[in-house]
Amino acid sequence: MARANYPSQHGAIIMDGNARWAKKRGLPRIVGHKAGGEHVFPVAKLFAHCGVEYLTLFAFSTENWNRPRIEVVGLLNLLARKINRETQAFHGEDIRLIYLGKLDRVPTELRQRIESTIELSRGNN
Repeated sequence: MARANYPSQHGAIIMDGNARWAKKRGLPRIVGHKAGGEHVFPVAKLFAHCGVEYLTLFAFSTENWNRPRIEVVGLLNLLARKINRETQAFHGEDIRLIYLGKLDRVPTELRQRIESTIELSRGNN
């Protein structure tokens, strides 16, 4: 596929509506979050292919901590699984992870995984 020449260097995605998507289909909210998360890597690759140098994913706001505990735990578990499965793929594509926000409420093991991924990808472009 030929690389498109778009003028934008920065794109952003607000990951919103996954729970509503699931509810419309009679599925648990976490299924919607999982379905949305499955598109992160392919979309990031597409943005990179189109010449977008920076992609911001707004995936978990401070308001999300007020959701039902089972949903918050589910979201954090999805993030942990995505990091475990996709870190090497992102690294292989020269994608750098920069975390914006606070990690103080994130469970220690997940915080360490995030920090490790940030460090691994520090030299990526």
